[in-house]
Amino acid sequence: MKILSNNSYEELTKRLKEFEDENDTLRNQVDGLRGTVQNLHNELENLTIRRLIVGRNGSGKSHYLKNVIIPQLNGNYFLIDPLDEHDSIPDSLKLSNCVDTIEILNAINKNQTKVIIIDNASIVCREDKNRLLGFISNRTSQFVLIYNSYKEVEWLSHYVSLIYSFGATDGFTFTSDNFNDKIILKKFKA
Repeated sequence: MKILSNNSYEELTKRLKEFEDENDTLRNQVDGLRGTVQNLHNELENLTIRRLIVGRNGSGKSHYLKNVIIPQLNGNYFLIDPLDEHDSIPDSLKLSNCVDTIEILNAINKNQTKVIIIDNASIVCREDKNRLLGFISNRTSQFVLIYNSYKEVEWLSHYVSLIYSFGATDGFTFTSDNFNDKIILKKFKA
């Protein structure tokens, strides 16, 4: 058995204390990262926030909506589907595209906490972007909007919290100031 001198013992004690301090620092950093990861996970899992799905025709937007987003909403949504792509959705959960669509959405938004899903939003609100903007800018609005072109969505990008990007970007880049603070998920590449 090796006998340590008093200096060696003090040196080892000092190194042990440094190791414990470093270990505590690393644990705090890991706990902070866990908190950040959990917050991001909660944001991604909570599908009742304001979302935007953008991509070209045939890139998988409606498929993703039908097979991922809608099942997680458990019937707590209304869908406006002007091209009638969602046959499996019950008619009781569909809204028709009519002149008073935005007023209907505002009434639903005031009385219920349902998510409004608008597939092909550029068709639904073609003539009246201001009324759609009124609905979207309401802080209590919960929605998922689907567009075919990135150029169509830049004007409303600061009202959404999450953007799903499907396929090619039709020449549009996300370097615009409007997209800097958004979480952009690229799901599929064309």
